[in-house]
Amino acid sequence: MGMVNRNNGLSHLHSCACALLDIRELNRRLWKAQIRVLYPFLEEQRQLILERAKPFIKLPYMARNGELIDNIQNLELSHIEAVLDLKFKRFNRDLLDRISILRKIRNALAHMKTVDPAWLKTEAVLNPL
Repeated sequence: MGMVNRNNGLSHLHSCACALLDIRELNRRLWKAQIRVLYPFLEEQRQLILERAKPFIKLPYMARNGELIDNIQNLELSHIEAVLDLKFKRFNRDLLDRISILRKIRNALAHMKTVDPAWLKTEAVLNPL
């Protein structure tokens, strides 16, 4: 019936069949595909944001967990957002909105959740830096 594919002696449920029979497996497959594509994209955007925001970032930075960060390359999207929120709120809301969406995407993927499709239709994704 085409619902099961065999590969190297192993049976794999076809993705279309997963939509009917195993939604958790379908979501896992979607998450794995998103990780492969979006994590490199997120890192590229993080690096470009750091270049653009470098003059506004003062180090060392004390993260919420108490970690002291003294290398700009070690700042994650949440750190960058926190640092710039204080300085850019009135001046560059677009950059802060971009960072916020990228952080949400990163956090979803880090917690094995699929990305909200609305986030993929935002300026941050459709028109990257």
